[in-house]
Amino acid sequence: MKFSFRHFLAVTIIIIFLSCCKEKKNSVPETETENSTSLIKDDVDIALLKEYLANQNQDITDKDGFKMNYKVDKSIGKIINLAKSDTLSNSGVYRNSMFLNLSVRECVFSLSLNGVHKKDIKLVGQVFSLYLLNPGLSDNIPTEYHASENFYLPQIDDESVRKEIIKDVTRPRFFQSGGEQTPNDIILSNKWINMSTTLIKNSNILNYKSLADM
Repeated sequence: MKFSFRHFLAVTIIIIFLSCCKEKKNSVPETETENSTSLIKDDVDIALLKEYLANQNQDITDKDGFKMNYKVDKSIGKIINLAKSDTLSNSGVYRNSMFLNLSVRECVFSLSLNGVHKKDIKLVGQVFSLYLLNPGLSDNIPTEYHASENFYLPQIDDESVRKEIIKDVTRPRFFQSGGEQTPNDIILSNKWINMSTTLIKNSNILNYKSLADM
């Protein structure tokens, strides 16, 4: 069978087209598989951490009755301090002072089963640190601040946890006897609400949702 030049050219174009399609087909799934593997790994780690957190300090056995002692140890790695508020203070017998510090931290969870280390899982933590001089509103004013560190872990905590933390740290604590407020207490309370709210919004803390954001 004789091939014309036109026939030869058509066959060549078809071969080149098929070759390009094969190359494209081979290259696309590679990237998709890599991304999928990363997502699956994260999901598996989160599920594993939740399992350990739920089962630690519990009387747990496997399906055959063998004891399973879950343990989670937490440590802090990298820390980024984001913002700190001014200190507000009122006056009176039950005077109080308060300020707020915001940071993000690398939280390292070390998982052990029956005393054997299994895995370390790292997550980002949004930390709302509230400092109160007189948290109990006592007439015996303390000399040192009481620090309350509130952690929110976006990858495992429900958003309601963060909402409750923000609600708490933006709540002013300026009162007198019997929970009464002087005109100055009311002014300071409103100032604290506005100041702490602005600090949180402008600090960018709410946008740190994984270690990749640090």
